[in-house]
Amino acid sequence: MPKTSHLEKQKKTYQANETLVRENTGMSMYDYYSYQFELGCKFLEHLYPGQEFRDYYVFTSQNKAYWAWWEIEFKAYEMKVIERLREGCLMSRLTHNCLMKKIVTDGYVETSYQENFLKELSTEIF
Repeated sequence: MPKTSHLEKQKKTYQANETLVRENTGMSMYDYYSYQFELGCKFLEHLYPGQEFRDYYVFTSQNKAYWAWWEIEFKAYEMKVIERLREGCLMSRLTHNCLMKKIVTDGYVETSYQENFLKELSTEIF
């Protein structure tokens, strides 16, 4: 029997988490991914507020690498939310969404953006 890689295990965990969330919240696949997209946009609005940063917002929001990075961060953050919900809270759409909104201002996610996404992006640009 072939050994499962860490990446394969992670993908299966994230997929199981998505299924759990969708089943417990009543979210359709469209709703789930729309919410993920909405939070990704709000994260950029948080980083680049106002008109003076509009060019950065537009550039980043149209970058495929940003959305790949965001999906990983979203899934990792959601795993923490699910662990918290398993500790005694009832998982509802409202509870899930309220806890997930915190990703927009989470310092660890912002640090990951700076240390992972922007560093990778800078090697592509320069």
